[in-house]
Amino acid sequence: MFTATSRRQGVSLLLAVVAALGLQSASAQPAWPDKPVRLVITTPPGGPVDTLARVLGEAVSRQVKQPVVVESRPGASGAIALGYVMKQPADGYTLLITANASFSLIPLVRTMPNNKLDDFSYVGQLVYTPNVFVVPAASPAKTLKELVALGKPGSKLNYGMMAGVPHHLDIERFKKETGADFLMVPYPGGAPIVTALLGGQVDMTLFNAPLFAEQAKAGKLRVLATTAKSRLATMPDVPTLREAGFTDLKLSEGTSYSLVAPAGMPKALADRIYQQFTAAAKDPEVRKRLEAAGFELQPADGTALRAELQEESRDNAAMVKALNIKLSE
Repeated sequence: MFTATSRRQGVSLLLAVVAALGLQSASAQPAWPDKPVRLVITTPPGGPVDTLARVLGEAVSRQVKQPVVVESRPGASGAIALGYVMKQPADGYTLLITANASFSLIPLVRTMPNNKLDDFSYVGQLVYTPNVFVVPAASPAKTLKELVALGKPGSKLNYGMMAGVPHHLDIERFKKETGADFLMVPYPGGAPIVTALLGGQVDMTLFNAPLFAEQAKAGKLRVLATTAKSRLATMPDVPTLREAGFTDLKLSEGTSYSLVAPAGMPKALADRIYQQFTAAAKDPEVRKRLEAAGFELQPADGTALRAELQEESRDNAAMVKALNIKLSE
């Protein structure tokens, strides 16, 4: 027969066993990180994504006392980088920073083997950056309306663009709604587009604002308008679309960038990495550097990010069909 004392002793013993098992389980979990972390990007060095990855990588490295190495693998609309990351272990040591369009738009306009939603684990959304219309300093277009006038059918003007990104969709919509006619010249990333603008190889682009801040300030490029709802702190003289006279033109405000990993990453590890990167981004000095580069914090955890990508995919599918956009393989 059990007495009250024996029952208490039994309960105490059970609690001790549970606690011991919990400690054993916690101690069995490997520390992250205990070796260098690779942070892969889909674009060439020198562009906005490279800047973002390096600023955040340096900050996270200081916090976790391990190197965070930025690795550029551009090409094929991001397929090279995505394919590489997808094949790595889901242990937190190979991560990818990329635009949300890698999952919500590019698969709609190009056959890709490795950017289905289930091919990756979603760590979280990090930042957002607005887009701007840009022309060379020597362009006769001083305003966006003047650019439209120059781009009348038969003008043979062109624009530099990464194929399949949101601003590619936006320029095609811009052309359709304004009647302007620009021929697309494809580039693997933003930095080569800047070089082409400076060299006069392309007549205009619509791309991430941080990419052009330095050259615009030096007078080597001219920014005609931003797609953001309000003027940018880094480019206060640049009008919004509404201020530029395009009150009915609806384009995406900018580009969101997120952190993803190979499929199968445990949620606890993904959450930990997300918390580490968002904590780094919120550091006052780091945030100041990001804002100076034209980025604004836009955090969302992995669950919210996946839901957002699904919604964006549905919206983009309707736009791609309406604009009849399909890229070559």
